[in-house]
Amino acid sequence: MSENGFAWTVLFVLRLVTRYRLPVFDRLMRRLERAKSLPGTTSVSGSRAVWESYEWDKLGEEWTESADWKASLIDDVLVPNLPRDGVILEIGPGAGRWTEVLQALAREVVIVDFSSTCIEACRQRFAGYPNITYHVNDGATLTAVADSSVDGVWSFDVFVHLDAATTESYISEIRRVLRPGAKALIHSGKGGGTFGGWRSRMTSAQMREIVDRQDLEWVAEIDSWGPRGEHGLQYVDAIYVFEKRPPSAD
Repeated sequence: MSENGFAWTVLFVLRLVTRYRLPVFDRLMRRLERAKSLPGTTSVSGSRAVWESYEWDKLGEEWTESADWKASLIDDVLVPNLPRDGVILEIGPGAGRWTEVLQALAREVVIVDFSSTCIEACRQRFAGYPNITYHVNDGATLTAVADSSVDGVWSFDVFVHLDAATTESYISEIRRVLRPGAKALIHSGKGGGTFGGWRSRMTSAQMREIVDRQDLEWVAEIDSWGPRGEHGLQYVDAIYVFEKRPPSAD
């Protein structure tokens, strides 16, 4: 938590030790985060420490609501927005919960994670799959991925734990690596940290502002899917879809 400075850290400790968890500490922490662009409880170093020690015995399926929920998310959201036989970048694969789906769809899957534990888990799980490449990154950039080299980006259950500055860093990088006309699907927060704790404090408005600043084309904000919209996200989140604009004809 050292990225947040002395004042924020004091408030965080007071929040932890105060018997009634007074909301005034949360308000002051958020004020500092906004004023100084601090990562708060979603710092890269703090998140990395969690995932480096996480036990992936359930392969990430502990966060899958049901088999129907996952199948519908694949059929109604992932597949319609990502190309077949292309190069797909996945940010934060964990133990390969979605990588397994992406490798069947794509010609090549490039997975990037800031946790060496996650990358090693994926290497072991997909040892027999020749169309997957693996990279450990710094938690904010995609330096191992070449400019305009991917046909789509997928990231689920990752940006929901990132602060606004790290989110924008990644989206700037996504713009760089996408081919013109290619889409990114990013699962992130939309409720401004409604659930507190380790959840992102991003809002839909902030995400739109970032997408606009990075000169990307907004496509959709998805928070339910299925024939009757019967499936959705557990928290106040959304899957944001945006694309890299094709070159101007001028």
